[in-house]
Amino acid sequence: MFKNQKSAKISLFVVGILYGIFGIMFFLAPEKFAPSLGYTELTASSTIEIMAIYGGLELAIAIAVFAGLAKGDAKAAAFVCLISLLGFAGGRIIGLGIHGLQGNHLSFLILELVLALMSFYSYRKLSS
Repeated sequence: MFKNQKSAKISLFVVGILYGIFGIMFFLAPEKFAPSLGYTELTASSTIEIMAIYGGLELAIAIAVFAGLAKGDAKAAAFVCLISLLGFAGGRIIGLGIHGLQGNHLSFLILELVLALMSFYSYRKLSS
């Protein structure tokens, strides 16, 4: 049981690290990383939006994951990861269905689905 919980917590730690890295990237240098999302001509308003969602929200998710792990509530951390990643992936799937394959979105979708599977694995292991 403890071995499964350890691997689940390691998976969550990896997801938290990735959320943190992406959050820092988009918070500190949105104009550098926004083109990978398809944003080519940034206005002040769109830069603020990228900083808020891709920077601030992703940093907040990373903090929630690490807080859950640190306070012994890894199951809640897994739930936060799972729901947020399914939200990103679901929105991306709908967007790709409406607008077709654009830019790096297929790569991001694959990453989101892999991380969602890791989060689901963690949630299940921490529930047993």
